[in-house]
Amino acid sequence: MVTSPPTGPMPARHPIRRLIRRWGPPHARIFVVANLLVIVIAGATAGYPLLIDYLVDALQARDRLVLVTVPIAVLLLTFAKGAALYVQTVLVSRISQRMIADIRTDLYLAILRFDLGVLADDRAVSLQARVLHDTNLLNVALTQMAGRVIRDAVTCAALLGSVVYLDWVLSLIVIAVYSINVRPVLSIGRRTRSTTTDVQAHYGALSSFLAETFQGMRMVRAFNLAAARSEQGKSLIERLYALQYAIERRRAQLSPVLEIGGGVVVAIIIVVAGWRILEGASTIGAFSGFVSAVLLALRPARALANFSVTFQQAASAAERVFEKLEQPPGLVDRPEARPCPRPEGEIRFEQVGFRYAEGGPVLHDVDLAIRPGERVALVGPSGAGKTTLINLALRMFDPSEGRILLDGTDIREFTLESLRSHFGLVAQEATLFHGTLRDNVAMGRPGGADDAAIREALVAAAADFVDALPDGLDTVVGDGGDRLSGGERQRVALARAILRDPAVLVLDEPTSALDAESEHRIQAALGRLTAGRTTITIAHRLSTVVRADRILLMEAGTIVEQGTHAALMAHSAPYRRLVELQEVGSGEPSLGAA
Repeated sequence: MVTSPPTGPMPARHPIRRLIRRWGPPHARIFVVANLLVIVIAGATAGYPLLIDYLVDALQARDRLVLVTVPIAVLLLTFAKGAALYVQTVLVSRISQRMIADIRTDLYLAILRFDLGVLADDRAVSLQARVLHDTNLLNVALTQMAGRVIRDAVTCAALLGSVVYLDWVLSLIVIAVYSINVRPVLSIGRRTRSTTTDVQAHYGALSSFLAETFQGMRMVRAFNLAAARSEQGKSLIERLYALQYAIERRRAQLSPVLEIGGGVVVAIIIVVAGWRILEGASTIGAFSGFVSAVLLALRPARALANFSVTFQQAASAAERVFEKLEQPPGLVDRPEARPCPRPEGEIRFEQVGFRYAEGGPVLHDVDLAIRPGERVALVGPSGAGKTTLINLALRMFDPSEGRILLDGTDIREFTLESLRSHFGLVAQEATLFHGTLRDNVAMGRPGGADDAAIREALVAAAADFVDALPDGLDTVVGDGGDRLSGGERQRVALARAILRDPAVLVLDEPTSALDAESEHRIQAALGRLTAGRTTITIAHRLSTVVRADRILLMEAGTIVEQGTHAALMAHSAPYRRLVELQEVGSGEPSLGAA
């Protein structure tokens, strides 16, 4: 009639046990109240077979009073069970939903702390699947575990007490038969766990593929990639189908196991109980109550068996959650790190080298001193290490060798947040977030900015197009700013940097993808922003840096030449070759370094 908990005892380091220990304690009191109500629910359920036993025996004895007392008792039991069931379900839902929200928050915050090197190992949508899909599996398991599983287990135990009271001989037989079912139930649950891990990995891969396809529909159409992407998508979907079908097939194996066990129990009850009644060792009332108890126990017993599969799916999801929660974030503040005061803007690279975990050196032997207020430009072929150099200055990574100083202090002695608060970044691809123009500009000043300061920044960034928009600052920019043109997005990003008022400004060729008019307008705004401010510019087009205070030519991960545009034209053959390739004249106006 009843099985032991289908998952068996959990090892000390079992992921579900760890999950409960980490996020469960704040809900302990509500959990206790919810499960005190389980006693009411289980007691009411177990009372029905006893009432049936009493009713049948009383009717055989021609006791008319039973027609009044039993219906009243049934109504009382029903009311008590219904009320307790409602309150217990609400309390359990509160616990499980709150725990899932806390898990999602902690997981999201953990991923936000990862540095770029760690994030490079995962696709963005795969991380999204961890936060949403994996926790959905946990949500199902926690809701059942905190509510139905305990309720069903206690109900089965209460019904067991009823059947033992009614006929202890039959009870022993029923327990023996159902105990045989425990092993296959546990086996089915364990085999589900590894498949669930594969399902979650393939779910993330499919999500990433779909996101790439939908975001790149323009390229899919332009290059006639629909057929190829269709085949790839069908292959991923079919693989996910096969894995999910395998889980459901295993779950379906529970039904025949339980049905056969139930059939065997009923057959034995009929034979043994009938024989005992004929021999006068039992009564028809006890038999009726016993059968009722067994039938009432079938649903919770089946639910406990099915939970073995859900539990193993949740265990797999919990492992993936803890995998990210416990993954080292890469860069962290030193224990003695202190806030970074607003710097003058002197930056020094001393024998700096950098290499990724796998691969050869990206930078080596970089020695560089940038004076406060100096405008420095980095030029050179792709792969020379320009972007890596500014990422090190922003402390997106730490150097593998050497050190970087800000106003004479190693930047690792400052907290990451305070250090980066003094840097402003305007990149080639302007990053805007779904929300209003006001929200996107105000991000430049995390402490908050009023509309006057935001409009002033927009004016300084030549973003006069805002006034022509019907909703002005309340205009929603769309995902990635896709409701704005490239030039408009770049001017909003520039306004964000202006509002930040950074001590050090980093420009990653912010005008290279713009038309001539937008480039000219942004150039003028950049000229005002860089005046008197330490500026590091990555230039793919040399026309943007001819008036920089100093130009650094990088090749193969190190600085090979440096000087003004005129000096390099006179003495550096590699620089002249770059200029000639781009047909840049020395008299062209500066774009971003003026």
